Amino acid sequence: MRETRVTVRAVLILGMLALLGGCAGKPMAWYRDGATQEEFSRDSFECERESWKLQKTGYGLAGEMDHSHKTRQAYMQCMQAKGYELRR
Repeated sequence: MRETRVTVRAVLILGMLALLGGCAGKPMAWYRDGATQEEFSRDSFECERESWKLQKTGYGLAGEMDHSHKTRQAYMQCMQAKGYELRR
């Protein structure tokens, strides 16, 4: 039984490392023509603040993952509404 847990854990860790390695490359960034760093910082802060106002709808890990997804989506929609687009 112990060997099975160790093997499963090792497979999960190796799988996570492979996924993270595949994400390497040029990072995504928000762009808007003519926007200064100060404007971006203000807009990003406002969108982040608004997105965190969403209420959690579940409990435990599943609830946290759902809330994280919803706040990320709300942030992206807010930034797009302010004229930004996500690019590499």
